[in-house]
Amino acid sequence: LLHLMLRNRRDHGGRSARESGLALADKARQLLEPQRHTAEGAARWFEARYSLAYLRYRSWFYDADLVGQDWLPQARKEFAECIVDRAADKVQGVDAMLDYGMLLVREDIDVNEGIRWLSEVIQTLEPQPRAPADEDDWRPDTAPDPALALAYVYRAHALCMQDQNDRAIPDLDAAAALNPWFPAVWYWRATIE
Repeated sequence: LLHLMLRNRRDHGGRSARESGLALADKARQLLEPQRHTAEGAARWFEARYSLAYLRYRSWFYDADLVGQDWLPQARKEFAECIVDRAADKVQGVDAMLDYGMLLVREDIDVNEGIRWLSEVIQTLEPQPRAPADEDDWRPDTAPDPALALAYVYRAHALCMQDQNDRAIPDLDAAAALNPWFPAVWYWRATIE
């Protein structure tokens, strides 16, 4: 239930919703800390810490002038710790690697490191089924993991930021093959053109 609340609050609503989400995530982290050495506890501990890092970053992203400049470095540190803790289980760490990679790229902190983490997501999730030619044939149970198309788009974004459009186009082609109805694919293709 807490996880669901965090997921629903992290991007929606005003600053007060994000602050309450942060308070919940921090409380969850504290409550789960003693259980982190068990298999189930480790997974929940990871989710609580990842949610806290994500909420802190998104709060900074939306309210940078209000929340203080220490939130971004703190979120970066928390993301890095989460990813190191889940190094043995990359599939569960995909969302964290994806968000951490994009944080590094979007905030122009370390684009090359961001590309490395986005490449880890791609390597972890490939191969995946490609989209059918007709949107009416799309079936959720056989669709590729949406994080894979997102990772390709984010990596293309990072490459575009480095004026490497020729390297970005194959990533956009791969994302389009996974989900041709993903608007960000065509946004970045148009940007490159």
